Amino acid sequence: MLRFYDELVADLAACQQLALPEGERIEAAFKVSMYYRARVKRWLISYEFSDPYSEIRFFKEGKPLFTSKIEFYTHCYRALLFLPRGNSRAKIHYWRRELARIDGFYALQADFIETTVPEPPTRTASISSGQITMAANWTSPSPMISMSKWRPPTTG
Repeated sequence: MLRFYDELVADLAACQQLALPEGERIEAAFKVSMYYRARVKRWLISYEFSDPYSEIRFFKEGKPLFTSKIEFYTHCYRALLFLPRGNSRAKIHYWRRELARIDGFYALQADFIETTVPEPPTRTASISSGQITMAANWTSPSPMISMSKWRPPTTG
């Protein structure tokens, strides 16, 4: 499973290096994340955990690694897909609503985020001419948990 995650991260990084417009890079990353979602799902269907502890550990520590990437690219792709065409005022309004959605997500997930992230993430955003720049500043490489803490269960 660790190999799947390393491959996912490498494939997502490759998407960001493509010589394509931003929207097409995000679409490519979204498709990659969906591919790995299906791959992990197939693995889970056929895999038998050696004990309940290993299974709990995977769902607590391993699966959130995948989910965080999938959710991020799903949100980015959805945001670009529904971005209004036309004037800058409509785009600025749209991006402000999207930022409010993100803030709502963090508020809804506050307890989970506090227990899995060493420090809560901060969001910075700037809006000008209908374009948006967003960044989440995390204190660890992954917003959910460092991969160094999770190892796939061994088969017995």
